[in-house]
Amino acid sequence: MISVSEIAGRLKGEVIGAGDKEIRGVNSLDLAGPDELTFADKNYLSRLDQTRAACVIVPKEFAGPSSKTLIKVENPKEAFLAALYLFYRPEKPGPGIHPSAVIGENVKLGQGVAVGPCAVIEEGAEIGDRTVIEAGAVVGKRVRIGSDTVIHANVSLYHDVRIGSRVILHSGTVIGSDGFGFVEKDGIQIKIPQTGIVIVEDDVEIGSNVSVDRATFGATVIGKGTKIDNIIQIAHNCRIGQNVIIAGQSGMAGGVVIEDNVIIAAQVGIKDHVRVGKRAIIAAKSAVKDDVPPGATVIGIPAKDARVTAKEWATLARLAKKRAVGKPA
Repeated sequence: MISVSEIAGRLKGEVIGAGDKEIRGVNSLDLAGPDELTFADKNYLSRLDQTRAACVIVPKEFAGPSSKTLIKVENPKEAFLAALYLFYRPEKPGPGIHPSAVIGENVKLGQGVAVGPCAVIEEGAEIGDRTVIEAGAVVGKRVRIGSDTVIHANVSLYHDVRIGSRVILHSGTVIGSDGFGFVEKDGIQIKIPQTGIVIVEDDVEIGSNVSVDRATFGATVIGKGTKIDNIIQIAHNCRIGQNVIIAGQSGMAGGVVIEDNVIIAAQVGIKDHVRVGKRAIIAAKSAVKDDVPPGATVIGIPAKDARVTAKEWATLARLAKKRAVGKPA
C-alpha cells in the first residue's frame, strides 16, 4: 500500500483531497475499485465522478469540481504509466540452471543467468548478465545475447543470431529461420542458401509467434527500441529502424526498409524492397507497393496518401447514394 501523497511525490504532481489515502493498486477508469488509482485525460473527465477509484490522475489544468481525490500532473497518461511501475513487479526466476536444461560446449554464461527446464543452449553461445532463458527455449550455435534480456518459453533462436540487451522475446517466436528464397529451374524450385544473420538491437520487444528470417547475405536488422506485436512476418534482409511500432498480423517481404519512428497498424502488407520514410504512418489493412515518403500517412489497397483516399471514398459514397435513390451518377 502506498499513500496518495507518496504517489504524487513520485509523479511530481499536486494532490487535491485526501493525501493520506492508501492505494493498493491501479486499474482502468471503469474497473478501478475503492482502494485503486486510475487516470482520466481530457477525453474522459466527464466520467470522473462515475469511477469508484480512490484517486484519479488528471491534467494539471483541470478546474472542475469533483468529489474524488485527485493528482494533477502535466501528462496523465505518462504519469499513470509511471504509477504502474510503483505496483507492478514482473515475474522473474532466480538465477541458476535447471537440471533438465542442456548446455553445449564452450557456452559462456554471465552473472545471474537463469536457464529454465528443458531449455537448450548450443555450442559456442554467449549469454549476458541476468538474462533469462525460459522453459523449452532453444539458443542455437554461436548465438550472442546481451544482458537483462528475457527469452520466454519455446522461443527458437537459430545459429549466429545476435540479440541485444533488455530485449523481450515472447513465446513461440522464431528468430533466424531461412529467408523465403527460391529460383525455378526446369519447373523445380531450387532453394537459395540463406547465409546471413539476424541482429535484434537493444530494448526491442517482439510478441508471440513472430518470424524474423535471416538474410540471404548480410543481416536482417530490428533497430533499437522497436516494438513488434504478435503474429508478424519479417522477411530476409528487412531493415527495421529505431522505435518503430508494428501491430499484429502485418507482414513485409524481403528487403523492405522501415526508417525510424514509423507506425505500422494491424494487417498491413508491404511489398519487397519498399522503403518507408521516417515517422510515416501506415493505416490498418493497407497494401503498400510503393515507397512511402517521410511523415506521410497512407491507407488503402493499394496504399495511397490518406487525404487522396478519403476523397475517393467520399466520391464513391456519393455515387452509391445517388444510385440508391435512382438519380443519374
